[in-house]
Amino acid sequence: MSNTIVTSAVVSFVVAMVCGVLFNVLAKEAEGWLELLPMALLRLALLRVQARCRASLYDEWHAELVHALRGVDGRPVTRLVIATKLAAGWLRSARSVAAALGPVREAEMSLTMEELVEQLYALRGQTAWSMADNIR
Repeated sequence: MSNTIVTSAVVSFVVAMVCGVLFNVLAKEAEGWLELLPMALLRLALLRVQARCRASLYDEWHAELVHALRGVDGRPVTRLVIATKLAAGWLRSARSVAAALGPVREAEMSLTMEELVEQLYALRGQTAWSMADNIR
Protein backbone atom coordinates (compact mmCIF):
# COMPACT_ATOMS: atom_id res chain seq x y z
CA MET A 1 0.00 0.00 0.00
CA SER A 2 2.72 2.49 0.96
CA ASN A 3 4.66 1.50 -2.16
CA THR A 4 1.68 2.58 -4.29
CA ILE A 5 1.45 5.90 -2.49
CA VAL A 6 5.15 6.61 -3.00
CA THR A 7 4.93 5.63 -6.67
CA SER A 8 1.87 7.82 -7.15
CA ALA A 9 3.60 10.74 -5.47
CA VAL A 10 6.71 10.35 -7.67
CA VAL A 11 4.62 10.05 -10.84
CA SER A 12 2.54 13.07 -9.83
CA PHE A 13 5.69 15.06 -9.16
CA VAL A 14 7.22 14.12 -12.54
CA VAL A 15 3.97 14.94 -14.37
CA ALA A 16 3.74 18.30 -12.59
CA MET A 17 7.36 19.11 -13.53
CA VAL A 18 6.82 18.15 -17.18
CA CYS A 19 3.61 20.22 -17.32
CA GLY A 20 5.40 23.20 -15.77
CA VAL A 21 8.26 22.98 -18.25
CA LEU A 22 5.85 22.61 -21.18
CA PHE A 23 3.84 25.61 -19.98
CA ASN A 24 6.99 27.76 -19.78
CA VAL A 25 8.16 26.67 -23.23
CA LEU A 26 4.76 27.41 -24.76
CA ALA A 27 4.59 30.78 -22.99
CA LYS A 28 7.99 31.76 -24.40
CA GLU A 29 6.90 30.60 -27.85
CA ALA A 30 3.72 32.68 -27.68
CA GLU A 31 5.71 35.69 -26.44
CA GLY A 32 8.07 35.33 -29.40
CA TRP A 33 5.20 35.24 -31.88
CA LEU A 34 3.46 38.18 -30.22
CA GLU A 35 6.63 40.26 -30.70
CA LEU A 36 6.25 39.74 -34.46
CA LEU A 37 2.71 41.14 -34.68
CA PRO A 38 3.65 44.86 -34.46
CA MET A 39 6.45 44.40 -37.01
CA ALA A 40 4.02 42.69 -39.38
CA LEU A 41 1.60 45.63 -39.00
CA LEU A 42 4.48 48.05 -39.61
CA ARG A 43 5.46 46.24 -42.81
CA LEU A 44 1.83 46.18 -43.91
CA ALA A 45 1.60 49.94 -43.32
CA LEU A 46 4.73 50.46 -45.41
CA LEU A 47 3.12 48.61 -48.30
CA ARG A 48 0.43 51.31 -48.33
CA VAL A 49 2.91 54.09 -49.19
CA GLN A 50 4.94 54.79 -52.30
CA ALA A 51 8.06 52.65 -52.67
CA ARG A 52 10.34 55.70 -52.61
CA CYS A 53 9.14 56.63 -49.09
CA ARG A 54 9.29 53.20 -47.52
CA ALA A 55 12.89 53.10 -46.37
CA SER A 56 12.84 56.47 -44.62
CA LEU A 57 9.43 55.84 -43.05
CA TYR A 58 10.59 52.42 -41.86
CA ASP A 59 13.63 54.01 -40.22
CA GLU A 60 11.48 56.63 -38.49
CA TRP A 61 8.70 54.32 -37.38
CA HIS A 62 11.02 51.55 -36.25
CA ALA A 63 13.02 54.03 -34.16
CA GLU A 64 9.77 55.35 -32.68
CA LEU A 65 8.67 51.80 -31.86
CA VAL A 66 11.98 51.00 -30.16
CA HIS A 67 11.77 54.23 -28.15
CA ALA A 68 8.16 53.56 -27.12
CA LEU A 69 9.08 50.09 -25.86
CA ARG A 70 12.03 51.30 -23.81
CA GLY A 71 11.59 50.33 -20.18
CA VAL A 72 8.94 47.64 -20.63
CA ASP A 73 11.24 44.71 -21.43
CA GLY A 74 9.92 42.31 -18.81
CA ARG A 75 6.23 42.93 -19.52
CA PRO A 76 5.18 41.15 -22.73
CA VAL A 77 1.50 42.12 -22.57
CA THR A 78 2.37 45.80 -22.10
CA ARG A 79 4.86 45.59 -24.97
CA LEU A 80 2.22 43.98 -27.19
CA VAL A 81 -0.41 46.61 -26.38
CA ILE A 82 1.94 49.59 -26.88
CA ALA A 83 3.54 48.25 -30.05
CA THR A 84 0.27 47.13 -31.61
CA LYS A 85 -1.39 50.46 -30.84
CA LEU A 86 1.48 52.32 -32.56
CA ALA A 87 1.62 49.99 -35.55
CA ALA A 88 -2.16 50.03 -36.01
CA GLY A 89 -2.05 53.83 -36.04
CA TRP A 90 0.62 53.75 -38.74
CA LEU A 91 -1.43 51.26 -40.71
CA ARG A 92 -4.48 53.50 -40.48
CA SER A 93 -2.65 56.72 -41.43
CA ALA A 94 0.17 55.50 -43.69
CA ARG A 95 -1.19 56.97 -46.91
CA SER A 96 -1.97 60.38 -45.46
CA VAL A 97 1.44 60.59 -43.79
CA ALA A 98 3.20 59.64 -47.01
CA ALA A 99 1.14 62.16 -48.96
CA ALA A 100 1.90 64.92 -46.50
CA LEU A 101 5.61 64.13 -46.48
CA GLY A 102 5.82 63.45 -50.21
CA PRO A 103 7.25 66.83 -51.29
CA VAL A 104 9.64 66.87 -48.34
CA ARG A 105 10.87 63.34 -49.07
CA GLU A 106 11.31 64.10 -52.76
CA ALA A 107 13.39 67.17 -51.95
CA GLU A 108 15.54 65.17 -49.53
CA MET A 109 16.03 62.37 -52.02
CA SER A 110 17.04 64.71 -54.84
CA LEU A 111 20.00 66.00 -52.83
CA THR A 112 23.29 64.21 -52.57
CA MET A 113 24.70 63.68 -49.11
CA GLU A 114 27.31 66.37 -49.68
CA GLU A 115 24.64 68.88 -50.75
CA LEU A 116 22.54 68.06 -47.72
CA VAL A 117 25.52 68.53 -45.40
CA GLU A 118 26.35 71.81 -47.13
CA GLN A 119 22.81 73.06 -46.60
CA LEU A 120 22.81 72.06 -42.96
CA TYR A 121 26.09 73.83 -42.26
CA ALA A 122 24.99 76.87 -44.27
CA LEU A 123 22.04 77.16 -41.94
CA ARG A 124 24.50 77.42 -39.08
CA GLY A 125 26.53 80.06 -40.91
CA GLN A 126 29.47 77.77 -41.62
CA THR A 127 30.58 75.77 -44.61
CA ALA A 128 31.05 72.05 -44.48
CA TRP A 129 34.69 72.49 -45.43
CA SER A 130 35.47 74.75 -42.49
CA MET A 131 33.77 72.26 -40.17
CA ALA A 132 35.81 69.42 -41.67
CA ASP A 133 39.01 71.44 -41.10
CA ASN A 134 38.07 71.97 -37.46
CA ILE A 135 37.51 68.24 -36.96
CA ARG A 136 40.98 67.34 -38.16
